[in-house]
Amino acid sequence: MADFPDTFDPGQLRWGRMILRSTCSSCGQPLPLTILSETIHCPYCQATETIDRQLWWQLVGMLDALTDRHEHAEGTLGEGARQIVYQLDPAPPACEKCGASLADEAVDAGYARDLRCPGCGDPAGVAPAPDWILDRIAPARTVVSADPPPGSSIGDGAPTSTASPQLVAMACPRCGGGLEITETSGRLFQCNFCSVDVYLPDEIWRRLHPLKKMLPLFLGFKGKSAWRQEQEADAAKRDAERARQEKEKAAATAIRDAERKELAAKSVRSKSLAWRVVLVHLVLLLGSIATTWLTAASGGPGTGLMVLGGIIVVLSTLVTCAFVTRPIALATGYPGEWQLFATWFWVPFALVMPVVGSIMALVRGILLARGKFGSSTITSGSSSASYDAVVLEHGESLPAALFFLALALLWPVLLIAVLTPEDAARFLSRLPLP
Repeated sequence: MADFPDTFDPGQLRWGRMILRSTCSSCGQPLPLTILSETIHCPYCQATETIDRQLWWQLVGMLDALTDRHEHAEGTLGEGARQIVYQLDPAPPACEKCGASLADEAVDAGYARDLRCPGCGDPAGVAPAPDWILDRIAPARTVVSADPPPGSSIGDGAPTSTASPQLVAMACPRCGGGLEITETSGRLFQCNFCSVDVYLPDEIWRRLHPLKKMLPLFLGFKGKSAWRQEQEADAAKRDAERARQEKEKAAATAIRDAERKELAAKSVRSKSLAWRVVLVHLVLLLGSIATTWLTAASGGPGTGLMVLGGIIVVLSTLVTCAFVTRPIALATGYPGEWQLFATWFWVPFALVMPVVGSIMALVRGILLARGKFGSSTITSGSSSASYDAVVLEHGESLPAALFFLALALLWPVLLIAVLTPEDAARFLSRLPLP
């Protein structure tokens, strides 16, 4: 799960404060947005301005997330003629005059009623969030306005009466007749007595239509915000993906372990077979040496037999090399090109170069007996492959080491008797044999 900035309580209201203003499209004066409504009356020219629902949805949605994250935001929203300058932050409802808290149990209940500040008596209003807000922002519950709507009454529950409109009396400037003016009267109206058009002076008009201040609008949210739901959904997806990867990793590890065990078993079987093949090769090589030297010592015609014995030994050498290379291939996992330079490459030199080849085979046998191979890079044409250093700890290269030592020490002995039987006979004649 994601780390959230607080311990979330789904049953507690999250309060947020909005301070909003726009611009009247008729007179160009600032237009404070002090109530959550699609229609706002300009305090200067009394024109009715429309605030699109999309803007309200965006603002309330932003506040919902900010109260959940305990963050502040300010900026401008909207395009063209209708732009809203906003300031949003987490804050409980409070009196705009004295700062006393308005978040009592009646406010939390969310039903429509008028309020009085318990500190200074300043009026306010509370109501449930409109349905068209709930359609988009489900956690929205309660709206507290520091500027109660016109015509509201003070008391518990929903308004039960309509407040009397403010009344101003003045005399007609032409006939002196008594005029009664309310806030619903136009700036220019007709006298009931002489029918002359009367224009209200600024002081009377402003008294009936006081300019609104930038009063805050408070919203209460209950439950998880869309931001939190998205975070939890993302966290759940990450957890599911992590679990899937761990499961796949465990499965891959199990497969690798099984393959490793199978490979180890194959390596043991291959090494055992390689030892047997090497021993058979040694017996065959020693037998060929004995037969060849005895034939040379007897002085009888046996050249064909000696050559046949040499051919058999050569074939046995190639077969044995294939078997002793197999355990190394299984232990390292390296391909044939690496095996070629590790073992096969040295065999032809040992077979056709009795001196230099024997030395090379002897060195190769000693290296194989150590079981250590340094890192190497093999280049073939335009491509190259690099191989890490390898240490064979279970004796996989020992059969190959014995094979190369035999090739270095015994093959030249056989070759001498085949190529120079006279010299072999003279050598044997000088030995104190019974």
